[in-house]
Amino acid sequence: MVIVKSPSGTTNIKRFLGYEWSDSKGNEGIKYLNVATQSSSDDEGNGEDDDTMQQIDGIKGIQTPLFNPLNLEDSAKINSIIRKNFTNDCFVIPDDLNEIVSMTPLVNMIDFTRTSFNLAIKTNVSIIEDFQSKYPLYKLGSLVSEEPQYGANESAVNGNPDADYRYVRITDITDDGRLNNEWKTAERVEERYILKEGDILFARSGATAGKVFYYKQEYGKALYAGYLIRFKFNLEKVMPLYVYEMLSSITYKNWVINTRGGSAQPNINAQQFASFKIPVPAIESGVQQNLVNECLAINSEYHESFESIGKIKENIERLMSAAQARANNQVRLNDNNLFDISIGRRVLKSEIVKDGVYDVFSANVFEPFGKTHHSVLSDFSKPSVLWGIDGDWMVNYRDAEKPFNPTDHCGVIRVLDETVVNPKYLVYPLLKAGETERFSRSNRASTERVKALSIMLPDIETQNEVAQRLIDMGAEIAKLKSKMQQCVMKKQEILDKYLK
Repeated sequence: MVIVKSPSGTTNIKRFLGYEWSDSKGNEGIKYLNVATQSSSDDEGNGEDDDTMQQIDGIKGIQTPLFNPLNLEDSAKINSIIRKNFTNDCFVIPDDLNEIVSMTPLVNMIDFTRTSFNLAIKTNVSIIEDFQSKYPLYKLGSLVSEEPQYGANESAVNGNPDADYRYVRITDITDDGRLNNEWKTAERVEERYILKEGDILFARSGATAGKVFYYKQEYGKALYAGYLIRFKFNLEKVMPLYVYEMLSSITYKNWVINTRGGSAQPNINAQQFASFKIPVPAIESGVQQNLVNECLAINSEYHESFESIGKIKENIERLMSAAQARANNQVRLNDNNLFDISIGRRVLKSEIVKDGVYDVFSANVFEPFGKTHHSVLSDFSKPSVLWGIDGDWMVNYRDAEKPFNPTDHCGVIRVLDETVVNPKYLVYPLLKAGETERFSRSNRASTERVKALSIMLPDIETQNEVAQRLIDMGAEIAKLKSKMQQCVMKKQEILDKYLK
């Protein structure tokens, strides 16, 4: 179910509605915020009628997240989201609507625990998967020393590398919970946004919703972006590192998946994070410290594997760059003798099933968002190159005989003549060509634009040799990822030993 909540505060409510109510004498009624009347004291005759018509016509330019009067199918507006939810169409909740629009299963909005059934539907709902522990469970919100706080907006950023404060964004946080080497700095710094040792940041929207970062002083002086939420914990109640280990658990990961729902653009707000419960042994018992100490050793193994994967990816980049330096054969993607290019079709929510055979890919061509019993494609004897049409520019390779189902946000390329083009090799030059064209959410990679691309390739022998090396490197990455997964399971065993 889609839940739409009006913001609080007079100014925010006016922006939400797109109009205000005027009580001014002689000027009463609804006034669209972006329309100015032109009446004056010497208006005569039909002047008032002119102003009334001007105001009525003004709805064509109304600025509100509720709807677009010139395009009622506008997917960035709330009316379109509600319509698609009723028609079981897949949809995305845009980032700028995450604070007022959310998705929750209806079953979780009705209280089935009472002896007398109440038909009331609750709109404040969080899906909680609790730890099983011998220690009492506490909500994160009851363990903080101050209210959770959103970060500084992008206006605080400048390009001065010598500025004192680093501006931490979700893209700066690596998948192993540390900071990368991509820097943005802050021009204006407010004390409330400055990070301190032990602060924990939560990502609140998009594919990274639920991602967690633990700030250490060794990272240097920093503040954090507006789409991150900071929690400061009461040191008399709980160790921040202990909380961080709870947030690395399988229980937390499952909670995130359930809480952010199935939308392609999910959101978790501060209140939902505050409602997550963790077991809290008394600090003086030493259980928190002992658990942290054992987990730190496992973390070191995890980080080593993660860094090794990073080095392999750097080697892949060097390998591809060297091969492309020898490229002397130009091909066009609209060459029907070389390529078959297609697009998927819309997938309804009702078509997504747990036991489906076909992975469903949308604009994110690396992570399937569900499974179906059918596919728009029928032949998987050839490998496929996938690209995202409406999101960030992404290109991925799919092996032959691995069935999948592309949506209308996913493009598919099949190589028809592998004596000229190796499909696995094709991924890299296609990715670079799209980056050159600046394909993005706003500059969508439509089939027409992709077909218009020209790419340079080396001879087929070089392509085949590089493709084989890519397969070998991919196998090594798979081993390291398996080792990382083993680390996750080892940490879970530590949590079970101390907490159950």
